[in-house]
Amino acid sequence: MRVFVTGAASPLGRALVTALKRRGDHVIGLVRRRGGEQLLRNLGAVPVMGDVRRSESLARQMAGCDAVFHVASFFDFWARDSRTFDSVNVGGTKNAIAAALVARVPRVVHVSSALAIGEPRGEVGYEWTRHRGETRSDFERSKLESERLAMRLRGKGIEVVVVEPSLVLAPGDLGWVGRMLARAVSGGARFGTDAMMSWIGVEDAAQAMIRALDGGKNGERYILSAERMSMRQMLDRVAQLTGRRPARNWTARALNMVAKVSGAVSSPLGKRPLLATDEARFLVEGVKVDGAWARGELGLKYTPVASILPGVVQSYQRALERFAS
Repeated sequence: MRVFVTGAASPLGRALVTALKRRGDHVIGLVRRRGGEQLLRNLGAVPVMGDVRRSESLARQMAGCDAVFHVASFFDFWARDSRTFDSVNVGGTKNAIAAALVARVPRVVHVSSALAIGEPRGEVGYEWTRHRGETRSDFERSKLESERLAMRLRGKGIEVVVVEPSLVLAPGDLGWVGRMLARAVSGGARFGTDAMMSWIGVEDAAQAMIRALDGGKNGERYILSAERMSMRQMLDRVAQLTGRRPARNWTARALNMVAKVSGAVSSPLGKRPLLATDEARFLVEGVKVDGAWARGELGLKYTPVASILPGVVQSYQRALERFAS
C-alpha cells in the first residue's frame, strides 16, 4: 500500500511510519524541517518538504496514494500567536483532505484528539457522547472544529475515519506531555492534580491508527485510550522512577494564581508562561474518556502505562545527560 503521512516527524508520526514500514507499506511523509528529512530516510520512508498550512503541493505529493494519515497537529495550551491553533488544526485539516480529494485518494484517517469528545464534568466520554457545548481551550475548540470539518468533507466523496488519541506517552516528546514529564524528571515545576487523565503509549496509538485504516468504518470515530490516572499519579510514578519526592497536589485556586502571575510576567516579553490559563484549566478539568469500544471494534491491545513509562523517563534522563556533558 502507498501511504501519505502528514506530521510524519512528530513522535506519533514517527511511530506510525515505523509501524507502516514494518508491515511493508511504501510511506511518503510530510515534514516541515530539514532535520525531519533525514529522520524519515532513516526509517525507510520518502520525505517531502511542506506545510499543511500551505496547500499548493499537497495534492501532487499525494498522487497515487491509497490512503492518507492526517497526523499533523498543534497540541499545546499556549501559543505566541493564538491563530496557530486554527491555521494548523483547522486549516491544515481542510488542506489535507481537500488535497486527498483532488488526488483521488480513497481513504483518510484523521487524527483528532480525545479532548474533542468534550465529556461533561464528572462523566466519562465515549464515542457517542454529546459535547458539553463549551470548549475549555483553544486547542480543544480547534480540534473539535477540525473533526467536524473532516466529517463534512466526507460528503465530497472520500472515506474518512477519525481516531481520537488520549494523552500520548512517547520517548523524547518535545510537546506538552513531554514538557510535563521532562520537568518531573529534571526536578522542575510539577503541577499535579487529582483530575483524571486518559493515556496511551505512542506505539499502541500508531497500531490503532493502522487498524482504523484497515477496518474502521467510514464516518466513525474511535477513542484511543489505554488507562486513566490523574496527573499527580503520573508524576508520582515518574518520581518513583527517578528517586524524587512525590508531587504536591495543586488546587484550582493555586493553579489559577500561578497562571495569572506567570502570564502577567511573560506576556509583555512574548514568552511562554510557566503555566498558561488554558493549561491550568485543563489540569483542573482533565480528560476522562474510555477506549474500550475502539479496542473491541478494531481488535486493539493496550499496553499498561507501567510498562511504557520507564522507557519514556529514560529518554529524558539521557537527554539531560547529553545537555549537561
